[in-house]
Amino acid sequence: MKIDGVEYISLTDLARYADKENPRYPIQNWMRNKDVISYLGLWENIHNINFKRVEFDTFKNEAGSNKFKITPQRWISYTNAIGIISKHGRYNGGTFAHPDIAFEFASYITPTLTDFQKRLVYAEEADVINVALFGMTAKEWRDNKPTLANNGNIRDYTDLLHLVILSNLENINSE
Repeated sequence: MKIDGVEYISLTDLARYADKENPRYPIQNWMRNKDVISYLGLWENIHNINFKRVEFDTFKNEAGSNKFKITPQRWISYTNAIGIISKHGRYNGGTFAHPDIAFEFASYITPTLTDFQKRLVYAEEADVINVALFGMTAKEWRDNKPTLANNGNIRDYTDLLHLVILSNLENINSE
């Protein structure tokens, strides 16, 4: 999900690593932590001029206690947060977050560098190379060439010279 040019990351998908049946529980448990609420408030203060600080202070004071319960929807509606998005729906629904917030959540799920982070870094590097070489990301190519995208990717439809350049760029990048 892209918002203001930033690709928001599905916390729901990440949470499935911790609880396949009920991914909302790891998200809610993470959000109950006082340090997490402080981080979310700081992020919103920096990025969101419409953030409701008074409501945030209430959450910050309650966070960490056994009685404190919070959901992404409650956080969003009370504080006017923009760093976390909650969408209803069976197929496109879930909780999404700005990459800064998503990486914080990923480190909660798995304290070491996660496979998700590795894949994201690789995907971003591949997109940088694609833009440098082809003038567009792989997703932009798929969106512009849906019939070709069904049978391959941008690299399958290029010439030998571009493949050689691509190989050299990937080698340099890996070093």
